[in-house]
Amino acid sequence: MCWRCSSKKWKTPSSWQCLWLSMPIKEIHGMPSNNANTIVIGLTGGIGSGKSTVSEILHRQFNLPVVDADQMAHLITAPGGKALPLIVEAFGKEVLTASGELNRELLRKRMVRDPGVKKQLEAIQYPILQREILDAIEAYRCQGVPAVIYDCPMFFQTHQEQYVDRIAVVVCRKSTRIDRIVRRDHIDRDLAGRMLDLQMSDQEMVSRADIVIDNSRDTLTLEQNIRLIKII
Repeated sequence: MCWRCSSKKWKTPSSWQCLWLSMPIKEIHGMPSNNANTIVIGLTGGIGSGKSTVSEILHRQFNLPVVDADQMAHLITAPGGKALPLIVEAFGKEVLTASGELNRELLRKRMVRDPGVKKQLEAIQYPILQREILDAIEAYRCQGVPAVIYDCPMFFQTHQEQYVDRIAVVVCRKSTRIDRIVRRDHIDRDLAGRMLDLQMSDQEMVSRADIVIDNSRDTLTLEQNIRLIKII
């Protein structure tokens, strides 16, 4: 059941926030969809690929809703979020800061010491997050929007293919990705390179993609390339 169907405007569900973005699509005619009127496009890319830059450009150029997995994951663990009480129940009140927020740094340290903590945390968060994501996508379907962008960094690793009609992957040269990570995280190149080595390769993601966006050059070139790709 959708509580947004009667609205003529595309609204943001109250339990989360999203950006108004869109994704370039090479060709959509004949594309399978879970709803005849709405296409769901999964957007992903590795660390340092510049996926956030792509999203910002799309935000300026187009007007389709985006369901942002990272943003929703943060909201369900924020004060008032559905996952936070369960996390506190599992790990104790010491995982909260004085202001009642989740102490993410403390949890990260625990996960480093004990891999079981990560698995336990994921077991709590993922079912809630997946339900929130699917509800958000369904809400937009009920509104009759032409397409929804599902932005998910861990798209393939969490087997999200079943929820989308098309997959868009942002790729970039490894050296450029390392440069971006070094600038953003203030770490050395060796550590940045090792972080990339732990991720799924661009080649693997491209082999499973319907749409590939190369973000190896400057922002102006990226903007020009996106404008040349047919959208809805």
